[in-house]
Amino acid sequence: MNATGKAICPYCGVGCQVSLKVTDNRITELIGTKESLVNHGKLCPKGALLAPVLELPGRLLSPQVRQNRAGDFADVSWDEALSHVSQRLREIIDQYGPDSVALYGSGQLDTEAWYLGN
Repeated sequence: MNATGKAICPYCGVGCQVSLKVTDNRITELIGTKESLVNHGKLCPKGALLAPVLELPGRLLSPQVRQNRAGDFADVSWDEALSHVSQRLREIIDQYGPDSVALYGSGQLDTEAWYLGN
């Protein structure tokens, strides 16, 4: 796949915009979007290193689930992972009550993450 596009940096809540070019499913160019009213084409070190982070060895490329704490993690589909998480949360809430589950939030969460958490 070859494409160009824009995205929001996921590292904090500022919302810096990045312009990127993808060649053969790899980000080959990533810069701050000059016309962005948030970052005016500039990026912090974390945002500037978005592309190399995607190439790190050992980076998880799919969700993983283990059946119990002693078990090994296994790759699963997103549907399976979300189903597993929702089932476990339901079990915990049913056993210990609604105050047994909480969401930690910080500036690292963007709007979409907050929406998902809520």
